[in-house]
Amino acid sequence: MPIEKTLILTYAFTAEMSNRQAIRESSLQDETTSDATIARRYAECREVCITALELRKLSDGKIGGEGRVVEIDECKIGRRKFNKGRIVDGSWILGMIDLDGDYRLEICPDNKRDKTTLRDLITKNVADGSTIMTDCWKGYEGLDEIGFQHLTVNHSYHYVDPDTWANTQTIESSWRPLRRQLSRGGIKKDKMASHLCEFKWRKDIKENNQDPFEVLIQDIRNIYTIN
Repeated sequence: MPIEKTLILTYAFTAEMSNRQAIRESSLQDETTSDATIARRYAECREVCITALELRKLSDGKIGGEGRVVEIDECKIGRRKFNKGRIVDGSWILGMIDLDGDYRLEICPDNKRDKTTLRDLITKNVADGSTIMTDCWKGYEGLDEIGFQHLTVNHSYHYVDPDTWANTQTIESSWRPLRRQLSRGGIKKDKMASHLCEFKWRKDIKENNQDPFEVLIQDIRNIYTIN
């Protein structure tokens, strides 16, 4: 692919252009860019987002810690079966947000949210000694036995626990933009992880008031060595 088209499609990805917009902007010298070319370049850009996030995660370490509060909640991302009813066919995602810092998103392996699965994801991302606040889902039971202070809120009765003030309002408020981003266009389950990383990558950039194209170019420079 010519370098000019590569750069244009890279910018198109950061600007969240649709295929039709990307075709119009990147078709050079009467050569129309194909949908397959756009899909391939966008996928390559998501791979950069994945690697960049992993490198930052290694550098930053776990979220939370002594004296820090981490809200945790799960959300199922997908579409309603047959476009109606309450049953959603999708992927379970675990969200963890440090109220004084970063947050993490993880896809639940095998689409499970049992105690073992959630405990593994939480210990992978949240530092010992953190105060964790969740709802009363049974998969969170026993967190106070493995180095966390665990507070719960029963959503059948309260949004905020009247005794401990435990709540999950901050992490729950983050689900709406995630659903809006990932439920569109019927993203396949095997592609969900890369789109999830793209969402997190974009959110970090927005919160830091950065230019997504400049950040992506810098991430490419940091990840790939040119001989």
